[in-house]
Amino acid sequence: MVACSAVMARVWLAFCQLFFLFTSTPCLDVSQIQVPTNDGISGVLLVQAKNNVYSFNATTAREACEAIKMRIANLAEVKTANQNGLQTCRFGWIEEQIAVIPRIERNEKCGQNSSGVTPWRANIRAKFDVYCFKPAAKEDNGFHLGPE
Repeated sequence: MVACSAVMARVWLAFCQLFFLFTSTPCLDVSQIQVPTNDGISGVLLVQAKNNVYSFNATTAREACEAIKMRIANLAEVKTANQNGLQTCRFGWIEEQIAVIPRIERNEKCGQNSSGVTPWRANIRAKFDVYCFKPAAKEDNGFHLGPE
């Protein structure tokens, strides 16, 4: 009976280790994030890895924005930015856990030849860039107020 319990304990431990391996997200290396140097359009910025390869799944996308003191943009924010001139040819995760491409002009090689914010429903493990949101600095009587 003791031998059976020991075997079951080892099997359970192996199962737990495999479960952790396949469900945990890899550590985010902040040094590999290309941090935009501007405020984006309507506060929305495309954030990507320095090597320009799609690198973020839905979880690490959120972590990437938080690591650079922003938050992941939502669909309404990306639509507003698109209406104000944001256009890319790169899919990026947004808050709703879908990837989007904001397009102004149609292009056969980009965004399914559509304009507007084109969604792409993908597995949350798929890798894309991320659209982060940087809220405008608060002002009072024309003076910039620092972080609260």
